[in-house]
Amino acid sequence: KHAFLAQWAQTLDYFQKEAMVEAFYSGDTTEAVRLNILERYRVEYVFWGPAERSIGDFDPTQASFLEPVFTSELVQLFRVQR
Repeated sequence: KHAFLAQWAQTLDYFQKEAMVEAFYSGDTTEAVRLNILERYRVEYVFWGPAERSIGDFDPTQASFLEPVFTSELVQLFRVQR
């Protein structure tokens, strides 16, 4: 497995992917757009921690296409349901 967005020098198309991550976690983004990003890049897991919460008000616990697989006090990990 590999990260969709990591350190800028080691991520292909970093700035484009950074914009997609910001759109994904934005409350203004539609479910269709989120699903498109996940499918296009074959994303299997979505991480939700303090940094992701600070981006926007999207709540992955309410997404029908995400299943929680790990929860701690600070972070949650979700599996993408196809």
